[in-house]
Amino acid sequence: MRVSRKPCAIAQVKKFLRGDVEPNKFGDRVTITWIRGKIPTLILYDENGKEVQRTDISALTHEQLMTKMDQLGFVH
Repeated sequence: MRVSRKPCAIAQVKKFLRGDVEPNKFGDRVTITWIRGKIPTLILYDENGKEVQRTDISALTHEQLMTKMDQLGFVH
């Protein structure tokens, strides 16, 4: 089953990625890997580089993304 994403939600995610993550506002612990056609996903790794959490962020607003990053300890 394919899930439809609202264009406005994806625009909010792009705003967050291009406006907050790319300019390095969260420091060097947060990076982006752009993969065309893939659902925007937040992937967290432990200190050994092992994946510990994967979250679909495609439906989140800019405000929700900022709150999530704050909750995870990534200070803006």
